[in-house]
Amino acid sequence: MMFALLLSGCGEDSGLDDADKVLENLLTGGAFSEELEELDSAIGCEYYGLNPLDFENARFFFPPLSLKAEELVYLKAKDEEAFTRAQKAAAARIAYQKMAMGDYLPAEVPKLDEALVLTDETSLVVVVVVANDYSVIDK
Repeated sequence: MMFALLLSGCGEDSGLDDADKVLENLLTGGAFSEELEELDSAIGCEYYGLNPLDFENARFFFPPLSLKAEELVYLKAKDEEAFTRAQKAAAARIAYQKMAMGDYLPAEVPKLDEALVLTDETSLVVVVVVANDYSVIDK
């Protein structure tokens, strides 16, 4: 099952608007089985079926030369419509990866079953986390 955590701006800061902090915490916290490398944002947007012009900040991290489901994506949308598209694209990407990996990398599917889509409606941020170890992630 995919978990989605919705952090709305009810007077509390979700902390998702600080891209560098969010990414550093996730990349160095031990959630991934190997070091992820940043991919060009235009290519990452293409993987997600998104237009890079819709985002103030779009960062994509994948395992280098590895057949793993793990990935980390940070998207800060320019407007509410792009934010909604990013949420839908995240769900679609996870569903597609589950289907694609089900046949040739079935050991990776449980990672996708637990995938996190963290959102903050106030700052228009979507963070996608497909990790090896979810127990180390502060949700």
